[in-house]
Amino acid sequence: MPKKEKTQPAFYDIGGHNPAAKQIDDGMKAAGHLFNMMDAMQKLQMKTAKEFEKYASTHEAKISKIVEYDPVKQVMLEQIKIARCAAAHHRAIAAEINEKCSQPAKTWKEDTWKKSFFGPSNAQKEQTKKFKQAQDSWEKMYKKNVQLRDQFYKATQAEKTARQQHDQAKLEQNDQKAAKLENDLQTKSADLQAKDQHYRTSSQELVDEKDNYVRRMNEAFEAAMEFEKQRLQKTSELIGNFNEALGLEKNENMVFELKAKEKGAESEKFNVIDTLESVAESAQSIDITQNLQIYNNTMGPNNAVNMVWPEYQPYDELAQAQKLSGSSASGNVAAGTEGVYNQSAQYDSPPPQKSPSYDSEPESEPEPQVQIADTGGEYTAMVKHPWTKQDDDELELTEGEMIYVLGEPDEEGWCKGRKQDGTEGLFPADYVDMGEAAA
Repeated sequence: MPKKEKTQPAFYDIGGHNPAAKQIDDGMKAAGHLFNMMDAMQKLQMKTAKEFEKYASTHEAKISKIVEYDPVKQVMLEQIKIARCAAAHHRAIAAEINEKCSQPAKTWKEDTWKKSFFGPSNAQKEQTKKFKQAQDSWEKMYKKNVQLRDQFYKATQAEKTARQQHDQAKLEQNDQKAAKLENDLQTKSADLQAKDQHYRTSSQELVDEKDNYVRRMNEAFEAAMEFEKQRLQKTSELIGNFNEALGLEKNENMVFELKAKEKGAESEKFNVIDTLESVAESAQSIDITQNLQIYNNTMGPNNAVNMVWPEYQPYDELAQAQKLSGSSASGNVAAGTEGVYNQSAQYDSPPPQKSPSYDSEPESEPEPQVQIADTGGEYTAMVKHPWTKQDDDELELTEGEMIYVLGEPDEEGWCKGRKQDGTEGLFPADYVDMGEAAA
């Protein structure tokens, strides 16, 4: 099977706002990994402090029992204080991480991001609702326009057939048949004119509504942009606090060594001071404006710069013939065959991830095991994310519907399935709960 190229939908396309809404949860999960890392460092600092304290207690007891001159023994015991100081240092770092990183992160997440028991968070659901409300009237108009376009194309084909039959009867000098076909031709011509006018009117309504639709979608996107801005600001703030908390004492002779991956190669040594300075510089390098611009360019209004808006399309006999033969590729849902935003979809494929152990990390709740084994090797599965088909051989998926899975996914991640109405086709496996079928 040829490789399917996944495309990033244009923001203004029907459902094109989904990646922008999904980024709310994806971004918070990424922040959760950062919180997890900070929490692990805090625990490591405490463990190290306890190891130093154990070292000090053990050697204090041993040195106290040895036979040695008192002044010498006292000097030896003084050396143990180095470990005590080190333990105090690591405990202070742990306390600083907890106070300035772990606790603020936990509080901020609880106030900002409410994870629902199943599915997206409340924040993502609310943002999706705003997008759908902004797109609702446009979607209805667009679907009506597509319906009227198809009716117009069908009427064009019917009128052409009637005209050919009428002309053939005249050539055969069959006046009776020609008269009958003349009436049929007039009927189909009138129907064609009516449907042409309906399609033209609907297309003009889309043109008239476009500016209002774009304004509503942009307003909805501003809310998502503000959420992302706050998340990036908090992430940058916590990383800065984390680096300050570590505040390790520096020594020009401190180095660490990494073993080479290749057999026989020499290990690589790194100066601690240079490394920490480099890390500190990188902690200050988060450019919020740049990251928000990337968000807008890949998932927001700016990704629709080259989108082709729906407009009146004269009947193209060659294009229709190619469509019937299955040789023409489907295009952007709302923009026609040339409206695809050709970019590798980094966000539209829902990545099934298991949340880390961090107690404030957004946990991925277990999906209900709804798969039921079928005697023919098939099984039913629930659609987790909606999918708009890009080719005629694909299935259109609606979130929450049940479909039959007909075999295992191929190496490109596509699987064959059948809907409840008997329609068969391909679908991306990531969009469907593909867990083990229940016995």
